[in-house]
Amino acid sequence: MKTFLVVAFGLACNVACAADGLSPKTFASSFGFSVDLDTGWVLLTPDRVTDSAAALTAATLGVPDMSQPELNEIVERIKTGQVEFYFDSVLSVPDFTNNVSVQLRDGTQDYGPASESEISALCASMPKELEALWGTPVDVRGCKVVSSNGKAGLAYTYVIAANNMFVMQYELPFGASQTALVVGGGRLDNDVMTRVVTAVHAIAKSVMAQTK
Repeated sequence: MKTFLVVAFGLACNVACAADGLSPKTFASSFGFSVDLDTGWVLLTPDRVTDSAAALTAATLGVPDMSQPELNEIVERIKTGQVEFYFDSVLSVPDFTNNVSVQLRDGTQDYGPASESEISALCASMPKELEALWGTPVDVRGCKVVSSNGKAGLAYTYVIAANNMFVMQYELPFGASQTALVVGGGRLDNDVMTRVVTAVHAIAKSVMAQTK
């Protein structure tokens, strides 16, 4: 069974593109921003999934091969208009489809007013909270505040060894009154990590540009 990243925890492309031999491509998000990624990524937004379920297959959508029930679940989430997915068609394998999701939720979480000690305490609490979420030990590899246009978000990376996967997540103020969760996941492989993390950084940078 393939592993897909579920957005559930709410708290340098030039190099990658050259390595893959792929040209950069501009993707237009359904949330109003654009981002340059290499052509090995495939973006699914609500306007890409308007056909009937029978017509929406991995082949017709151009995404990495996956079971129809898994794809149907993803499509239903995208149709809500609150989430979109970027799929990696280059380094995904049959048992893991590398992906990045962008999900919006109402309310703005600005970490700017938090003190250094408060952020340290928040980051220190993550392993326990993430372990409860995933049901297995989690190794948090990085956790920091990121700022844009006078507002601050949170970025963190963690590894789930039992699932042979890593996750990188940004929680960012978006627009005037929302929070964007940018979450990338892939199997534990150096090339995959470079590719996915590069994409996550690029998408997060574009999201932060929307902050008002």
